[in-house]
Amino acid sequence: MKKVLVALSGGIDSSVAAYLLKKQGYSVVGATMALTSYDKSDRKRSCCSEKDRYYARYAAAQLDIPFEIIDYRELFKKEVIKPFINAYRMAQTPNPCILCNDRMKFFHLLNFAKKQGISHIATGHYANIVEYKGRKFVAKGKDSKKDQSYFLYGLDVPQIDNLLFPLGNLHKSEVRKIADSINLITKKKPESQEICFVDNDYRSLIYEDAKPKCGEFVDETGNSLGEHKGIENFTVGQRKGLGISSDRPFYVKAIDSVSGDIILAGRDGIISKSFYMTNFILKDDREQFSAYVKIRSQSKPVKSELILLGNKIQIKSEFGFWGVTPGQSAVAYIDDRIVAGGIILPIESPVY
Repeated sequence: MKKVLVALSGGIDSSVAAYLLKKQGYSVVGATMALTSYDKSDRKRSCCSEKDRYYARYAAAQLDIPFEIIDYRELFKKEVIKPFINAYRMAQTPNPCILCNDRMKFFHLLNFAKKQGISHIATGHYANIVEYKGRKFVAKGKDSKKDQSYFLYGLDVPQIDNLLFPLGNLHKSEVRKIADSINLITKKKPESQEICFVDNDYRSLIYEDAKPKCGEFVDETGNSLGEHKGIENFTVGQRKGLGISSDRPFYVKAIDSVSGDIILAGRDGIISKSFYMTNFILKDDREQFSAYVKIRSQSKPVKSELILLGNKIQIKSEFGFWGVTPGQSAVAYIDDRIVAGGIILPIESPVY
């Protein structure tokens, strides 16, 4: 009987994934990663708390599978929280969920499983694994509203060979019906949407050992529009909370981490027809090809050209991208397959 370790988060998706694998004949082991010491019972839409670990343990007992908690708090602090803080200080907007998937689940947890003699790990992600021309790819899940493939673009063949996504061909409504039919403790648990290691406001974490990088708001020609209290408070595309008076709406176009200036523009002023990404995964042998690119998990894919330029990839589209945000990820799809993904680099600000 093939053995699989299921990453139980304490939510409905991972517990149903464990149930389905057991039903398919796998020998299932449940494991929860302790990633943070922070715990508040009123944070109902987060994950990784002590309460979530209780739900995971209870679900494992309901499913009659072995269960253990793995303490990754120090690793999580080093490999996810510190890069998160550093990115904001460099005027970037990070996506810690992508880094958590890459490092905690699909590196450390997978290695843990292998040391236990377990060849595969599984999660409750709404995503699929497909094969095309002899190579395996992460692909979109069947439920387009819940598809989480964007967060998994960093996975490549060595990891994909050892992964299972039991929910890939299910809709969320079907998962809830399954959970309800076997009376899982997680059946009515809400979605996890908050950053698990942030206590209400991410800025309190950033300012624990550093002062805000203050500066000025300026327009595209360099005219001062007022002062701000720290670049860490803003992200490209932001309109609300700027704290300036104007007869027209302004959006954050770019943030200068050196001077502390935040460049503002009208809505059309933050459309970009070209940008670059680095630290990329590329699963296409061509140096230039067409694909559909998403710059946020919920954004509409945009038809684009991808051009390999050494240690970065240029992404060009005649349709343009609204609010290209440094530090976020751009993910390219052909059909439903992920063929490339990486971290968006800052777009050069106008010289004024």
